[in-house]
Amino acid sequence: MTADAIEPPTIRSIDLLKPEQAAKILGMSKSFLRELTLAGRVPGIDFGMGRKHMWRYHAPTLNAWLQKQTRPLSGNPQRARKREFCDTRFPS
Repeated sequence: MTADAIEPPTIRSIDLLKPEQAAKILGMSKSFLRELTLAGRVPGIDFGMGRKHMWRYHAPTLNAWLQKQTRPLSGNPQRARKREFCDTRFPS
């Protein structure tokens, strides 16, 4: 390989989150995260086959996806108002 060659992007294992970790970051249960992933609403990587599925979540991709979200996943406006109130009370 020459010095001018462009290397393809790689996914390091440290960038991959287990479902438990991703669910905690997103503030939802692991089962709800799985439902959203299977529905194609949350980006995930399936490393399994057949009945054995091993979902992982690429941290930078998940973060970019989260930044694009403009409405709550639940679609419940009352819950969205509570979330906004909490965000203003406890700024990060």
